[in-house]
Amino acid sequence: AHGSGKFLHSDGSSYDGQWKEDMKSGEGFETWSDGSTFKGEYRDGKKHGNGVFQSADSSSFSGQFVNDNMDGEGKYTFADGRVYVGGWQDSQMNGFGRMRWPDGRWYEGGYVGDRKSGEGTFRWPDGRSYSGQWMAGKQDGVGRYLDSEGALKTGEWQ
Repeated sequence: AHGSGKFLHSDGSSYDGQWKEDMKSGEGFETWSDGSTFKGEYRDGKKHGNGVFQSADSSSFSGQFVNDNMDGEGKYTFADGRVYVGGWQDSQMNGFGRMRWPDGRWYEGGYVGDRKSGEGTFRWPDGRSYSGQWMAGKQDGVGRYLDSEGALKTGEWQ
């Protein structure tokens, strides 16, 4: 197939968009049998470029894709209400990002493999905060902790 067209799978999923040499290529809209959808760019049959993925569980991603993976900058809204805006690599949070929780907590800083890593700041709704080093998702290294009373503690966390 070459040009524009729609393909319906026997399981109820479909693709409506541009084709090149029998592969999804260019702009398209894909739906899966579970209700998930993707609208965006394809190359060589894979999600590649800018797009919006909406999962059946109500989570969604809007941003850049490379070879079917979230890769580059993007915004992910989790089914539980958390929102992450930042860098992605191989469908994992990677690089600088900001995560906000529905209860008012937030983190801004580095990520590696979906975990807080490097320098970052975490704040709680009651005014507490930690600014410093992180490793594998945990406070690890030199940092500053401000408690809800305003007392500052500086030290090393492990």
